Amino acid sequence: MPFYGTVEFFQEECCSCHMVFLMTADFQKAMKATGATFYCPAGHNQHYTKTDLQVLRERLERSEREAAQLREAKIGAERARDRAEKSIKRLRKRSAAGVCPCCNRTFEQLANHMKQKHSQFRQLQGLETPKQLHA
Repeated sequence: MPFYGTVEFFQEECCSCHMVFLMTADFQKAMKATGATFYCPAGHNQHYTKTDLQVLRERLERSEREAAQLREAKIGAERARDRAEKSIKRLRKRSAAGVCPCCNRTFEQLANHMKQKHSQFRQLQGLETPKQLHA
């Protein structure tokens, strides 16, 4: 009976005797999908160590781990940013009130200077309310 059509073959090499042999694409796909044992022409048993499904699952797990690590890094960076912003805000308020950021001593002259000459800075720090214009 004549055969009309095309068949796709894949070349494999036996892991024991290194003989090169061919197998059809459908057969190779089935063996990779199931991990079942097949034999080279010399009779050595062969199998694919990982099925396609296992390979895809491993990729998915690796991607999920990487995504989780990125989420953790993002959360850590956001926390560090929030701490830095809080620290800057605290230091600005303290300096606007005349407190030295290094030794925590209050200097009345600096406090008076900030109040008289830099009231806008104090308003931005929430230490004073903006002056209202009277109509």
